[in-house]
Amino acid sequence: MDRLISLKHQVASLGWLGNAKFVLQLDKRLDQAKAALARDKKKLARVRLSQFVHELEKAHKDHGDDRHDKHEDGRDKNKGDDRDKKFVNDDAFQLLKINAEFIMAKLPAKAKDKDEEDECRRAEGEKDDDHDGGKGHDR
Repeated sequence: MDRLISLKHQVASLGWLGNAKFVLQLDKRLDQAKAALARDKKKLARVRLSQFVHELEKAHKDHGDDRHDKHEDGRDKNKGDDRDKKFVNDDAFQLLKINAEFIMAKLPAKAKDKDEEDECRRAEGEKDDDHDGGKGHDR
């Protein structure tokens, strides 16, 4: 988890992720997953990582990778225009998704008890107005 969090910070500092609010939302998902692991709620951590990947996929799909608007080092040429635009470039998408999926593959799909299962259901039903227009996640 710490490695994935570090990678997310690195790609954000390179300008491979757009919109500070979006970056904070990704941080929130990773923090929630890490906290779930600390409480030995492995299925809940898996749900949170799945939400993290879903948000990456949505931003990547919605905005693509506008490489023609990037310097060679990944910074935006028109930084003022992209500051409010949510995006994930191809390199960041692949790096973060593969690492998150690696962790998810190591986590069980079943909850260890009813309390964790209830927490997972609540987490899956959360609505995220910033990314889905208040519709929630399709899981």
